[in-house]
Amino acid sequence: MSDNLLNFMREKFSNLIVVSHDSTELMMNISLKVKPGCKREEIINKDDEIIFTLRSQPIEGKANIELVKKIKKILATSNIELIKGSKSKLKTLQVTFVFDDIHNEKYYIEKIIKGLKC
Repeated sequence: MSDNLLNFMREKFSNLIVVSHDSTELMMNISLKVKPGCKREEIINKDDEIIFTLRSQPIEGKANIELVKKIKKILATSNIELIKGSKSKLKTLQVTFVFDDIHNEKYYIEKIIKGLKC
């Protein structure tokens, strides 16, 4: 990742933390708040906080499973792990993007910004 892009990410998005990056992959932690049991599902970016509203209830991990599924779909990657907050509304997800000939770091950064409405 270029230094300019990395500095931009650090300055602009306090809830997105680059864990590691090299020429083959980008690993990020995404901090967000989840509101389970809502009538509508949506992503809200308010006051530098990403909020996911989900229909699932927080029973037996159903809301966590739904959250990971939704983010996998939005970010088009299956490399997502809930690393913090399994029983809390505040969550941290670790997302890994593996680059290929078509998709590079810029592609995935744009996907995160657009998909999570940053």
